[in-house]
Amino acid sequence: MVSTCATSRFGTRFQRLTKQLRRKLYARKKSLRNSDSRKWWQSVKQITGTQAKSSQPLTGLANHVCDGNWQTLASQVNTFFQQVAADLRPLADDAAPPPEVDFIPAEFIIDQADVEGRLSKINVHKAPGPDGIPNWVLRDFCL
Repeated sequence: MVSTCATSRFGTRFQRLTKQLRRKLYARKKSLRNSDSRKWWQSVKQITGTQAKSSQPLTGLANHVCDGNWQTLASQVNTFFQQVAADLRPLADDAAPPPEVDFIPAEFIIDQADVEGRLSKINVHKAPGPDGIPNWVLRDFCL
């Protein structure tokens, strides 16, 4: 039978060892926490072979989807965007805005150059929005 004193001694020893192990684990995690996450992910992608080797961002997509055929990729993208509005009724040729919409306040008019300027400054390393369009697509194809 183990005495209370021995149990207490082992319990204290166990707690001390647990604290030491936690400190060591935290020290390892801390180095990951302080590192640059972008560089970390680049390393992971490079190790796993998922990093694109090409300077052209769509090369990997063209190779994966269309065996490298750019025209086929462009055609598929075009077809996709046509299908987005396929269920909408086309506007009549004589369709005009209602007569009460003669004046549009200046705050609702957006200049194309402003939109292009903002799109060209999008951070491509951030996650896409709810539409799922990657930020590099918005930035690279804004013009």
